[in-house]
Amino acid sequence: MRTVIQSLANFLPDILNLLLIATMILLMFGILGTNFYSGLFWSCHSDNIPAGPLRKTIATKWECFDAGGEWVNADSNFDNISYGMLAIFEIITTEGWYQIMWRAVDATDVNLVPRTNHSPG
Repeated sequence: MRTVIQSLANFLPDILNLLLIATMILLMFGILGTNFYSGLFWSCHSDNIPAGPLRKTIATKWECFDAGGEWVNADSNFDNISYGMLAIFEIITTEGWYQIMWRAVDATDVNLVPRTNHSPG
């Protein structure tokens, strides 16, 4: 047991160095994602809007509110650096990365509904 604890103590600086490098990479890509995609992952939650032509013509945040919908943000987004770092971590662990990818592909502009509905949920 003593040997195991000494080995862990000897490798602790190397593990901390690797953790620092990984955090810096996440920070760098989090800042980059925030610059490109801040405010673009919002969409109209239209469960309260009756099915029909009105639901298909919604193009902006204000039209969504006028029709009775909710303007909601995706769980993984790039609205600030910490959320961006979490989204990048989700991407590099390959857990739900395709949802973030389709939201980024579908994004148009701030306060506009995404182009198509590839993104699940």
